[in-house]
Amino acid sequence: QLTFEVEVVSDSLAIYTGKIYNLPPGNYEAFIKGPAHLQRDMGSLTLAPDQTAFQDWSETALLAGDFNGDNLLDIKDITAFLSVWTAPEVPVSQETEIYDLDNNGVLELSDIAIILTNWINPEVGGEVP
Repeated sequence: QLTFEVEVVSDSLAIYTGKIYNLPPGNYEAFIKGPAHLQRDMGSLTLAPDQTAFQDWSETALLAGDFNGDNLLDIKDITAFLSVWTAPEVPVSQETEIYDLDNNGVLELSDIAIILTNWINPEVGGEVP
């Protein structure tokens, strides 16, 4: 399994966008997982020898809230967030930046709202190969 790093940018709703460049030619099954996000199946693609970039997945949102990296959004992730959200607005530190889902430098109601929007069952799993 090959892994490629993607440079991405997040908007205020924790939707990440980006493109992958300079992949070797071949057939790929693409799965993307952010640092605090559930993995998403982006489908298959084939790159010809003369291609240097492929499809832009900026319209495909990754679901945020998987803070422990187990590809599940569950009560453990909610508890992890609540353990650092100790006031209505908590300035982000290096240790807590993973919880700042809207990237505004503050842990606040908007971050927990993103998590709770995605937490539609007691355990929400990411897509797997």
